[in-house]
Amino acid sequence: MKLEKLRQILKEYDQTWYLRKYFYGDHERANKFRNYLQKFENAQDDYELTASDVFRLLKKIPEIAAGGSNLQFIESIRNNIACNDLFEIYTVLKSAKLMTEHSFQIIYSLPYDGLSFLQSLFCGLPSQRIALNSEVLETVLVIASRTPYYLKIIEQSLRFLHNRNHLTITALNLLASKINDIHSIFHILQELDRANCLNDRCLDYFAQQEHLHSVDTLISLLNRAEITLDDELIKSICTNSNIHYLEEVIPVLLDSKELLLNIETFTMLLKQDFIFFLEKKSVLKILQKNDLLDKRAFDHVCTNDIFSLNQILVILSDKSLLKDNKEIINSVFNKEFDDYRFYSAIRYLQKANLLDQTSLTSCYKLSLKKTKAELFDLLKLFDDSNFSISKEKLGDCVF
Repeated sequence: MKLEKLRQILKEYDQTWYLRKYFYGDHERANKFRNYLQKFENAQDDYELTASDVFRLLKKIPEIAAGGSNLQFIESIRNNIACNDLFEIYTVLKSAKLMTEHSFQIIYSLPYDGLSFLQSLFCGLPSQRIALNSEVLETVLVIASRTPYYLKIIEQSLRFLHNRNHLTITALNLLASKINDIHSIFHILQELDRANCLNDRCLDYFAQQEHLHSVDTLISLLNRAEITLDDELIKSICTNSNIHYLEEVIPVLLDSKELLLNIETFTMLLKQDFIFFLEKKSVLKILQKNDLLDKRAFDHVCTNDIFSLNQILVILSDKSLLKDNKEIINSVFNKEFDDYRFYSAIRYLQKANLLDQTSLTSCYKLSLKKTKAELFDLLKLFDDSNFSISKEKLGDCVF
């Protein structure tokens, strides 16, 4: 607001006839306003009032912020300074003894969305307001001044914490420090509340976590699996370096045909290194996709070298032969034949474009006959030599 406008408002007041002025002279508020402007007597008309200037004016003439004045010049000042939201916020904070010049400077600089955000949180009916203290105000002002985005979800988060009586310093710091992850934070708060783990200790773990989206997803899945969460488990999740792999594997176990996800399984997975997940996750996914993932399959994958199994699954899946040949995979789990020898054989058949249901069945039957090892040696020789053979000749010399 330019100084020229305030001078014009005072001039209009001086030119307006009031009965009270006729008998008693200028209104007290007008005199205070005149004294206020005298401090700018050497300033140019185009001087732009700062937030501090406006703050001092509101302190000098409180009626400007209160509104509803019977003096037109007061309402004119009010209308030219800011919108109603700013004055509502000022009045509430002043009443709570929280309005300082520094706070006002921040509030005065906020765009319309930021003012609406504060007005919604702190003004209106008492039942619609969140708890207000210096820590809450400081956090809200930091958030409102830092980003024009996410204000709706931030407001939801603050109201959620207010309704749970948990607008603590730890919770407020989490919101302020993780604004860009606010959607994950809001969901995490809900999941923690659902698991009866909404406390400062858990929130502090999340404040130190860089991959909140993965943690958010993981906790949601654990709640879905009805696994009991506690502070120590939350800590283990937040400090785990393989959180991305867990995020991939847990849904696979959750969607398996048998109930595989329990606290024992999850605790075991938390203890694994990244090599474990690199080796196992693709196999678990293929097994689950083809309805082959049960407890026996899971135990086999977790406790055995699965290089050959992985290759067999990939080859059969690529040729759309997996779902109709579950017996072969079960035989691998039961260790009924040499799975590496079997893999080498079907790899050659695939490379030679000879792998179909007939050749696969023949290869499987021969694998069960452990005395036929020389036939697999022959196929390996063909493979190593890049030797091509027709389907008819293959049947004659091998199958």
